[in-house]
Amino acid sequence: MLGQSKSQTLPIVSLPKGVVLLPGVTLRIPVAGRSDVFSLLTSIYSRSRNPKADAAALPVGCVPLNSPLLSSDGQQLLEGQHQPSQEQDDEYSAPEDAVRDGLFRYGTVASISRVEGRRQDDFTLVVEGLRRFRIDRFTQEKPFFEASVSYIDRDGKRERFENMVAPSD
Repeated sequence: MLGQSKSQTLPIVSLPKGVVLLPGVTLRIPVAGRSDVFSLLTSIYSRSRNPKADAAALPVGCVPLNSPLLSSDGQQLLEGQHQPSQEQDDEYSAPEDAVRDGLFRYGTVASISRVEGRRQDDFTLVVEGLRRFRIDRFTQEKPFFEASVSYIDRDGKRERFENMVAPSD
């Protein structure tokens, strides 16, 4: 049908508490104990048409953890100086235990620059932010998140995520 686009998915990496990735920024994400990231990387490389694909050609979405004081789109929920309980704060603090409601609905598409580390418990994923996006809907939650996304252009307008290709800005 005219006007409808094929739904595309983007694998999602939940970022550690207090961390945000922006376009043009390089970020080191510790992945020790993150089975979601290992599953995501395995899936990305197994789906690649070229088994020796350059990691930079394989984009991922990096999404910060939400706060118990904010809605998923970043709007303040509570007024005044109210502080969340320890239980509420813990619910939003571990990226490996993230749930759909614990993630913001905005993030940054990133290219994987490299995976660093020598021991299995000491790996770091190095990514470079490319472009902002909004999550339209989650398409998978386990073993890692995937979502259908729309890009946000520089004017703040959304445009449909059509191709898994780095922008040519």
